[in-house]
Amino acid sequence: MSRLGPAAGVVLALAAALPDGRAAAQDEDGPLPSVQQTWSQWYSIRGLLQSDDGYLWASTNDGLARFDGVRFETLRLPAGQGRADVVAMALAPDGTLVAALADGRLLRASGSTLSLLAGGARVIERPIRALTVDARQRIWFGGASGLCFVESAAPGAASASCVLTRSVRVLATTPDGRVWAGTEQGLFRQSGASFERVGAGHRVTALTRDPAGGLWALSRQPEPVFDRVAPEGAPAQVTMPAGESPGGDFAVGADGALWVAVRMAVLRLHDGRADRVPLAFSAQGVLVDREGGLWVSTFPGVLARLGQPQARVIALDEGRGAGAALSVLATAASGRPPTSRWSASAARRSSGWARRSCRG
Repeated sequence: MSRLGPAAGVVLALAAALPDGRAAAQDEDGPLPSVQQTWSQWYSIRGLLQSDDGYLWASTNDGLARFDGVRFETLRLPAGQGRADVVAMALAPDGTLVAALADGRLLRASGSTLSLLAGGARVIERPIRALTVDARQRIWFGGASGLCFVESAAPGAASASCVLTRSVRVLATTPDGRVWAGTEQGLFRQSGASFERVGAGHRVTALTRDPAGGLWALSRQPEPVFDRVAPEGAPAQVTMPAGESPGGDFAVGADGALWVAVRMAVLRLHDGRADRVPLAFSAQGVLVDREGGLWVSTFPGVLARLGQPQARVIALDEGRGAGAALSVLATAASGRPPTSRWSASAARRSSGWARRSCRG
């Protein structure tokens, strides 16, 4: 099966080069080597995730987009079951992808099929913000109503059990099977049947796992601070540069560097240094894949994979704006503002659509 390719390879090589090797993307200053591919659909991307089988997943307002290293496939609910407006997703310990919808329903992705859980009923009335699955396969979800869970294997409609009344912003599960909840009143960790506060009561806005299984939390103290909160005995702390404010998610690379989505850029924080990668739009989501490539999602509906020496760009817009998406990362690789007027239709007219699949 096709998987995300190594950083040295091309993940989705759109023919930015014609058969004779000439660049198809041209502007007043010449070719834009940072642009290798596009794929268009007009989606709002809520989150990014890489599953155990190598697929990259993007949760959107119209289903789950799955990338196999060659192409994206959009998965939607069967006819008659409504729209899959996905607001959160998570991997279960068995590798199953579970997602929460804006209307309070839960679903599971199995192969290329989405199926509703809990008998298709809403598990909670108020909107869900975050989702995770614990070692017992219980699905935890949080939002303004607090923190609740349902048994994923329960047949038919399942009633939710709620254990925390604080407004939950983010959730995560650590390798030891414990659930962590980031709230407006601080960070909480599962302890038996209850939850205990960890650290001070600062507002927690993001949680992410590093490649070693450690858990990092972004809190406002009142300035943004990143803390490695698990496992115990291996703490670390990174502060944001003055004047910068996280705009969404963050990710941790194998080298320990933190990649942070900010306004019009992505920041790399490592060894006391902050490197800024400028973008044409504000970054929202970030993901470091298993090959070390950095994926960035922006609005409107653009996914890009940053790698050396070139970047890969995918526009999720169904052909109605890929021209802008093509130039999103021009500044990331070339250091100059994007000015390309090359459009998706021009790409289709060229005969050089080349795809290379990197197989595991």
